[in-house]
Amino acid sequence: MKILFITTSNLATNPRLLKEVRLAIDKGFTVTVICFSFNNWSKQINDELISELSGKADIHTISMRSASSFSWINASIIERTGRIFGKLHSSPRLAAISNKRSLLLLQALNYFHKHTFDFVVAHNPGALYPAWRFARKKGIPYCFDIEDYHPGETASGAEADKIRSVMRYYLRDAAYLSAASPLILQHTLEDIGDFTHPAIVVHNFFPTGEFIPPKPDYNNPKLKIIWFSQNINHGRGLEEIAAILPQFDDRVELHLIGNLNADYYEKYLKGIGSIKILSPVAQKQLHHELASYDVGLAIEPSKDLNNELAVSNKLNAYIQGGVYVLASDTKGQRQHMMDHQVSGELVNLKSKPALTAFFNQAIQQKDQLRQSMADRFEKQKKYSWETEAEKLLQVWTRIVL
Repeated sequence: MKILFITTSNLATNPRLLKEVRLAIDKGFTVTVICFSFNNWSKQINDELISELSGKADIHTISMRSASSFSWINASIIERTGRIFGKLHSSPRLAAISNKRSLLLLQALNYFHKHTFDFVVAHNPGALYPAWRFARKKGIPYCFDIEDYHPGETASGAEADKIRSVMRYYLRDAAYLSAASPLILQHTLEDIGDFTHPAIVVHNFFPTGEFIPPKPDYNNPKLKIIWFSQNINHGRGLEEIAAILPQFDDRVELHLIGNLNADYYEKYLKGIGSIKILSPVAQKQLHHELASYDVGLAIEPSKDLNNELAVSNKLNAYIQGGVYVLASDTKGQRQHMMDHQVSGELVNLKSKPALTAFFNQAIQQKDQLRQSMADRFEKQKKYSWETEAEKLLQVWTRIVL
């Protein structure tokens, strides 16, 4: 089986795609990946991943540094034209090409017109139209992974309608759809209308081997808390946590792992002694380090409908690592916590009294949280990428039969 994966991101910033690529390799499929490379914090990690997969998969990268290249200039012109006319017309195609990375993907796919593939899998909205067009030319199935509810990422009703029209037009003939949460899949299917092909939820759990048995930091007198993301920045819910932390400075340590925005640090985090800033690390190393933390923050500000429906990757990592969870009470996370019997608390992130009460209680129960971590780790071993991957393998096999 020959699978082509395409994305408008890179491997370092799309762990969901990376897991699918590794799954296909492990199962003996011939794998080709077209992705991007960025000259930012993710470059080193991305380069390491490409090196790791060298010889196992055929990986082609599109550089975002080629600002002077003909292809870049051409894509820029088409993108601007598409945006101008896209405001005047409701054409799904015009909306789809008003994205420079989509256009660069289309150009890159021209080099693969003589290659044979059994099907193509698109990750990220910008890869949808290129996958659809390439699949039509090659006479092969195309598939799409819905990691987020994309119409719900904008406050503009007109923009949301435009995204829905693109998804309705290009997703209705997809060989399968996979989604990161039940609510995201439900809303997407409602937008598409009649969809007769497989539509599955593939939770963002991780490989079991990325987690190690708990190593509670019994000698640490402070409650050890973790939050991580690609970027430490606005709109992630940290502002609310930072506002109450000074009263707990002598009793907690909050470790923030990610690429720090300097302005954000100056405005919200500077001077809070309990906050420790750590640089981004590779996913496996990060998951290993969860073994020593008491509490994991899965906070989401409910800033838009997508944020309300989504389940954060960090929540799944805490579940598998046996870490006690403080999660914001959004619809997606509430359902996920209930469905998977997660040990933790749901709070209204806007309620200072509720947040303060949680921190006071967790500090008082610090020893119990550490003692029960091993039990949580064992109970939650049943949730893993290995289990979720079986759903993908079934639809992949069905496509080529």
